[in-house]
Amino acid sequence: MQYFHLGGFLAGVLAAVVVYGATAAFVGRKKPRLNFVKDHESQK
Repeated sequence: MQYFHLGGFLAGVLAAVVVYGATAAFVGRKKPRLNFVKDHESQK
């Protein structure tokens, strides 16, 4: 059962990454790429 929970967790993480990537791509289209990268660097 532990492996099943781990698989579900990994699936959830993968889904979150896909959603985040899609959102970042959508925002990137509306916002200049340079500003997006600049904001990303400043958050580190």
